[in-house]
Amino acid sequence: MGWHTLLASGVVPAVPAARAEPVAGDGDAVLLWTRTGSAQVDIAGLDYSLPAGRIIWVPPGLPMTVRTDPGTVAIPIVAPVSELPDALARVKTTTLPMGWDEWLTYHFARSAGYLRGTTSYSAGLLDLISGSPEPGDAESAVIAWPRSPRSPAACGVARELLRDPGHPLGLGEFALREGISTRTLQRQFTSETGLTFRAWRNRLRIAAAAALLGSGHSVAETARRCGYGTLSSFSRAFSQQAGLSPRQYRRQRATAANSDVTTASADEGFMEGVDTLTRPEENHSGRGTMPPSVPRHPLPASETWPRVNYFHVVVWVYRGTARIEIADTSRTLQQGDAMLLPAGLRNHVTAPEGSLLLPLGHRPGYSRPPDRAPQVIHLPAEAEDFLLSNVVANLTCLRPAGYDPHAVVSSFQRHVPSTAGDGSQPARRVIDALTRDPSDSRDLGDWAAMLGVGLTELRRAFFRETGSTFPVWRAELRMTHARALLASGDAPSTVARRVGYARFSGFTRAFTVAHGITPSHYRRQVRP
Repeated sequence: MGWHTLLASGVVPAVPAARAEPVAGDGDAVLLWTRTGSAQVDIAGLDYSLPAGRIIWVPPGLPMTVRTDPGTVAIPIVAPVSELPDALARVKTTTLPMGWDEWLTYHFARSAGYLRGTTSYSAGLLDLISGSPEPGDAESAVIAWPRSPRSPAACGVARELLRDPGHPLGLGEFALREGISTRTLQRQFTSETGLTFRAWRNRLRIAAAAALLGSGHSVAETARRCGYGTLSSFSRAFSQQAGLSPRQYRRQRATAANSDVTTASADEGFMEGVDTLTRPEENHSGRGTMPPSVPRHPLPASETWPRVNYFHVVVWVYRGTARIEIADTSRTLQQGDAMLLPAGLRNHVTAPEGSLLLPLGHRPGYSRPPDRAPQVIHLPAEAEDFLLSNVVANLTCLRPAGYDPHAVVSSFQRHVPSTAGDGSQPARRVIDALTRDPSDSRDLGDWAAMLGVGLTELRRAFFRETGSTFPVWRAELRMTHARALLASGDAPSTVARRVGYARFSGFTRAFTVAHGITPSHYRRQVRP
């Protein structure tokens, strides 16, 4: 997927087309969100087109195939829900309100199961879907506000255009006023919103027009305020985006004025601009629509379980910062940084509010000695879509043809130098053997006798390699395996045997001490 090109020269590869069949198990529901590009979804023989900014809800039990076009990042969020309200018992499509994209990305990460705690879909995610209109309803013609850019220059331009969508300045004039090059301003819009400046402004104008029409303004006045020179050009542009003419949209919004369902809205940073758009220039008796509440904390603080992986994994700071502990060392990564977490070493990741760390790829680690001093590489911001497509391919079955899940780690190991020394071969033999088979019951004394080394020497070497004592390291390795097996549906008694506990009671006690809940409770929470 172009990792050699990205790491060797910094050139961002194109996002390839992808396909998934099926997307989830029979007992799982799926929320599919097209972040950029477009996707085609086949659900029980019915075809749905999903352009950027649209989401589709698929209840359990329906066969589903997804195909994405080149350049598309589509994110499937699996929701293993046992009981659904009536509103979620059928396929539903809607537009994702602006400001919810980071929240959905967080829930995608949480649904993958590597973050500590369990997933709750009872608030927010399910409410978002259950409150959406049916296709063909008056409220279904919702026009999404384009995503807000984050760079100061692009954000300033976006705010001005939101205050005045008919603003006459072009890209070059805005860039000159902001003191940056036209190319830089274009790149900021493209990399941070998934749209070129022209496409972003066109979508903004249509979303602004929908807000004005919905609050009672005439078609002619709306066209003028949104920068359209003629009614015909406005009607054509609006119809292409909304699927109905401005007059039809205005009539339907008037019919639905008392509905609890509301149009998609901008995030909190843009609310002042939205208020300006929907506020009548003179006293106006009609009432506008209240925007849906943007999640207060779209990226809450998160952490992983303390774990000993049986595979190498490359992680990437998608937003904010993350503190990574590996064995007895720790390091803080900034947004855009990537690091390899070696197999066989205890690791623990914490991310404060506003931050999120995502796994880019993995590779079985027992064939390669663990690296005690992994290096950090900074990945360019314009590679975000390519990186997210790798995260999706790593965590789900939505993948391009010929996808190699080990390519990320292999390329990372080739291009990022290691500072690890030769280490202790006897200690690494113990690490490799237990990583392959955590049920191995031999203690360190048994291993010392088998390897022909002194117990004290092996104990010290093991601590140098892992940063942990043998009992602590083995317990965390076994708990890592146990969580994965429970999440895959294995019975707790089976898991106990597979991770090396002679008695089920001993496994239950150890798991409860480590996690605060019993294995059975954990299994019910991750697979309701």
